[in-house]
Amino acid sequence: NYSKRLARKTFGAMVLLGPKLETRQLFMQRSVSVAVDLSVMALSAARVQTAIDRNGSADEDLATVLYLLKDMTLRVEGTFRAMSDSQNTDANACKLADKLMETAELLPEVDTSHLSGQPMEEREFGKDLTSGKIERRKREVERGFRLPTGVTDDVIDATEDNVAK
Repeated sequence: NYSKRLARKTFGAMVLLGPKLETRQLFMQRSVSVAVDLSVMALSAARVQTAIDRNGSADEDLATVLYLLKDMTLRVEGTFRAMSDSQNTDANACKLADKLMETAELLPEVDTSHLSGQPMEEREFGKDLTSGKIERRKREVERGFRLPTGVTDDVIDATEDNVAK
């Protein structure tokens, strides 16, 4: 029932607004919120049903899921009410945001001169911490050579372990 209702609301907004629907951020957020809540509700109910089918009962899980379903049902109903233009404050929020943007001060310019001149391949990014790139570069410096691309550190370590010392 709720999934059909969400589909009707979304389709109705698409018909009325067309391409401008993407500018209705709060409507889109509410649609996503309802979709996520419905997914959680369905998955929770399926989990309890699976436990009942396997064990014949799911006393602890059943009480938790019944509470969750009731709470999320109330939340979904509230979100559906807020999706109606007459039941929300979206227009007020847009006016306030525009007013605040008009009176906001710009941030000061940031000095980026210390970043120039560094080649892109030598820059370190957050993903380099988890990918092992920084550790690999440290090993290259320690060993005094650059590892060929495509050769993993494990291969180099294994080779070094097998070399007579």
